[in-house]
Amino acid sequence: MLLLPDTLVRQGTQVRLPIFARWDFPQTPQRLTAELLYSPNRLRVLGLEANTSDGGLYELALLRDSILSADTAVLAFACTPPPRTIDALLGWLRVEILAGRDTAAWLQPIHLYADSILFRLSSPRAWLRIEGSPPVEPIPIEGLFRNVPNPFATSTWLEYAVVQPGWVEFRIFTAQGKLLAQERRYHPRAERARLLFQAPSWELASGEYLVLMLTETGAVYSLRMLCAK
Repeated sequence: MLLLPDTLVRQGTQVRLPIFARWDFPQTPQRLTAELLYSPNRLRVLGLEANTSDGGLYELALLRDSILSADTAVLAFACTPPPRTIDALLGWLRVEILAGRDTAAWLQPIHLYADSILFRLSSPRAWLRIEGSPPVEPIPIEGLFRNVPNPFATSTWLEYAVVQPGWVEFRIFTAQGKLLAQERRYHPRAERARLLFQAPSWELASGEYLVLMLTETGAVYSLRMLCAK
């Protein structure tokens, strides 16, 4: 198993988070790969360091750092050559703390691959309680994410985020391409937000609708939503 302990950290700092490991393989694998999930809007991964203080000859290498959604990312790293057995500190994960005080970040190991054999981990989620001043809001991932409820009957909330100040325009089309609604709004900062779509009932028919979100930078995001009456 892999274990990261709960830790108290400060906003705006770079920290080394210890990674503890415990396994005992019948024979030494050629390659060991681990995957963990974390909150990318509060943490930025900087790298890994192997623990060589007790004579360990292995290295830790970052393989992948991919954002899955606005609040979840997956990190994969390799240990080569891995020890056959270990019950000690494997190394450190170096991260930068992005969010402000009175917030929390999390990390959770999920998979361990010994060569091609998959081990699903039941490691507990590690929580990082963040202190600091002044508060800094998490940096959002820009996009048009979903509408709630979906399907909807008469109204629905569009959930989205912008990463810089500026105007954002929304256009809603029927499946036949007819422009049903249009709205512009200004955001003074990077933030997550919601927009209520509510058209007169006689203009809405059951079926699919297309939403376009256009930003001042030229980015265009789309979302399909379903009306069911």
